[in-house]
Amino acid sequence: MKNQKGFTLVELMVVVAIIGIITAISIPYYNNYKKTACDQAALTDLYNVRAAVQKYLTDETLKGTSVVSDVPTAVTAVLLPANVGLYGYPGPTSKCGVAITGSGSTVTSIASRGTDQGVKGWSLDMAGGKGPLAVSTSSSVTPIPEDTLFEPDNPPDQVNDTQSQKKEKEDREKKEKEDREKKEKEEKEKKKD
Repeated sequence: MKNQKGFTLVELMVVVAIIGIITAISIPYYNNYKKTACDQAALTDLYNVRAAVQKYLTDETLKGTSVVSDVPTAVTAVLLPANVGLYGYPGPTSKCGVAITGSGSTVTSIASRGTDQGVKGWSLDMAGGKGPLAVSTSSSVTPIPEDTLFEPDNPPDQVNDTQSQKKEKEDREKKEKEDREKKEKEEKEKKKD
């Protein structure tokens, strides 16, 4: 019985403890990742609605039977459940609980399974204007800085580069200002002597 091979109970307990620690660390990160993905799904759904509204307006204009330049009418037509998929809009992302609502030419997209970090969803004016606005948890609409939005011509790595470049520029300008002030002070002292 002295030649038995295998793991001792202590070794097995150490392995189980390590797996438990890794799991405890990784689960919150994974949940946050899923919520952030749902926030982006809500924003993507808004862009899909905008494309569908543009297609609807183009189709109606090309038909020639009735020229529709009324964006609220186009928004209503695109968001009708019977028309889902008709103008290229596949419908809201159900996995994230995205709800799309339209009021006039403004469409709001809210992800019920999104983050709880102040942003509940997005609002976009289909008639034009600035990019999407964040709908905060207090139900007020606040603008999001354009350099933090993910768009095809502004991928996330360029966003981070832009922000770091801004920081570097601010630091450089601050240092230059301090150097100028220091030189001016030295010149004043020389003139006094």
